[in-house]
Amino acid sequence: MHEFFSELGVTDFLFPINNWTYEQFNSLINIQSMSMNKKLFLALQETWLTTNENQFLKDSIWIPTIQMSYSYNEQTDQIEINQIRKLDKPNNIYIKTKQIQQLFGQHIPYVDVEIDSNSSFANDIGLIEHITLPDVISMLIHWCENSIFYTSISHIQNIYEYIYQNMSSNELQELINTKPVFFVPMSSLSDRETIVRGRFVSISEVCWSDSTNLFAKYSSSFTTNIRFILKPYYTEQKSIFLDTFGIPLNPTIEEYIDLLGRNIRICFRG
Repeated sequence: MHEFFSELGVTDFLFPINNWTYEQFNSLINIQSMSMNKKLFLALQETWLTTNENQFLKDSIWIPTIQMSYSYNEQTDQIEINQIRKLDKPNNIYIKTKQIQQLFGQHIPYVDVEIDSNSSFANDIGLIEHITLPDVISMLIHWCENSIFYTSISHIQNIYEYIYQNMSSNELQELINTKPVFFVPMSSLSDRETIVRGRFVSISEVCWSDSTNLFAKYSSSFTTNIRFILKPYYTEQKSIFLDTFGIPLNPTIEEYIDLLGRNIRICFRG
């Protein structure tokens, strides 16, 4: 990688990294070039020693990242996916591990450079390689605050499976009873991997099934006080939803009566 730095006019680049001045590094990243910084990352990763000075690498905005952004096009009735590429500090950036991808999906910035598993460079500068239960809960609560959220059912299923396996019963009940953690798609599904538009609702707004299909039939007529049916989306996790999360099995008789009553009033007004 000496050739790379020579092309940039950095002739006094010495290894290990602690002999490289902050000014030289800073002059390179101030160019704000994604392609150059990728090469810079690879060069440092290849020659990295654990004894290297790395604080300025941690504090600087220089790592190339990629993140997906979702929006809804009303004219085409399609979800549009855009790639956002920018430079950021290492401690804001995730490495694409299996665990992180399963739990955070495309909703976080990933490092947009190939990571060498034989080098300690990524870990030493602070890229995020592991996430914990508090990280997952914090992210889920953050997602719940969005009026509209874009994700796949398989991703949300991974989240439910994780909190079921890692949270105590008391912690789960507190989360479920205080936060709107149940994701409900706003349109029909083609498969569980496709990104869909939906929203998070509270336990008081959901139940497992409705054998009459009345709620599915009339739910589009109302915006409040409607039970969303979860069975079509989370069939494989029935025992978790009913036995652990404690959601109602069906709407109550009173809710059916209220639903029909409101529908009759709408018909008369029409």
